[in-house]
Amino acid sequence: MWINSPGGDCVAAAQIYNMLSNYKGKVTVKIDGIAASAASVIAMAGDTVLVSPVSMLMIHNPATIAWGDHAEMQKAIDMLSEVKESIINAYVLKTGLSRPKLSHLMDAETWLNGQDAAEYFNIATTESVAEIAAASGGYVARVHNMPKDLVIQRAAGAAKNKMSDNQDARSAELIQNNKKRDQIARIIINSL
Repeated sequence: MWINSPGGDCVAAAQIYNMLSNYKGKVTVKIDGIAASAASVIAMAGDTVLVSPVSMLMIHNPATIAWGDHAEMQKAIDMLSEVKESIINAYVLKTGLSRPKLSHLMDAETWLNGQDAAEYFNIATTESVAEIAAASGGYVARVHNMPKDLVIQRAAGAAKNKMSDNQDARSAELIQNNKKRDQIARIIINSL
């Protein structure tokens, strides 16, 4: 499965993670560009996870929008704490890092290049050099510590959006002979 995503809904990511984890075959994940936020959780479901030296992985705390009085705000805070713990569960299973260490990395909104991601997350770097595709949509604009290289690429990203289409075609081609993998890929693409 190829991942190049700025993230999205953490509940959808949990469902995709669980589907991949329960798949009877071997799941190989290749981070080809960026696996940020919820997409980083999905990546942890791979039996084998590969990352290009120029790709990125970003983890941070979950976020939401809440409205109401102090009791409603407290409910939102409590919910976010539980969501964070569930995300940490996926990272712990893949990395073996301590919960406090992972929590600190999430608090800091940590951006890791391919080499650093390989060290922290018990994943392998690939020899191929893939370009970081520009992230689309407004989601990535809301993060605080985005590396300058990504900001520049995002600004120049209109021409690079075709890269995602090519990756989708490659993904579909790789899984065409396996209906179960095809079903999972469609859910992933539609959920993010």
